[in-house]
Parts: sequence; C-alpha cells; structure tokens
Amino acid sequence: MRWVPGFSFGFPVDERIQHIVGLIPDQCWHPAIEDDGLRDGAWVAEATGMIGLSSWPEGSRLILRKERPHPGAQLTFTDVTATALPRSSATPAAV
Repeated sequence: MRWVPGFSFGFPVDERIQHIVGLIPDQCWHPAIEDDGLRDGAWVAEATGMIGLSSWPEGSRLILRKERPHPGAQLTFTDVTATALPRSSATPAAV
C-alpha cells in the first residue's frame, strides 16, 4: 500500500530541526520517491515523534527530506553534512 499525503506544507528549518536531523541514524533515511521513480540524491525520514506537534492537525506527521544541493547552491556553516534540508511536512489522506 502506498501512502498518499492529504496535504503537505513547508516550514522553517531552525536549530530544532537541524538538531533532529543530526539524531536520525543513517539507516533511517530512505530514498525519496517522485512520480517517475527515485529522486536522485534525495532521502526522507520520519521525525514525527522527535518534536512536539500538538498545535498541528490531528494525524499530522513530520517527514523530513534532505538532498544534495544543486551546483552553485550557497550552503551555510551549519550545513556540515553538505546536504540541503528543504522544508516539508505531510498529513495522510483518507484512502
């Protein structure tokens, strides 16, 4: 069964999220999937239980995506893993 998000939205990647990313073991990051297959150089991990979501709609999940930056991307000094963290979250659809 394929999980389909009911909606997704972006949010700022602040120090809390950067810290959480550092706590997620490598084996918990899975290749990101697009409509036509795997997204090259991108991975996703669930972080729902790692941050308070009480102000989010019931059933919401925090799914983080990291990916290799595109050529010419401006990384900050906190980007120690040389991966970008686009903002994302999702809530499952009723299917």
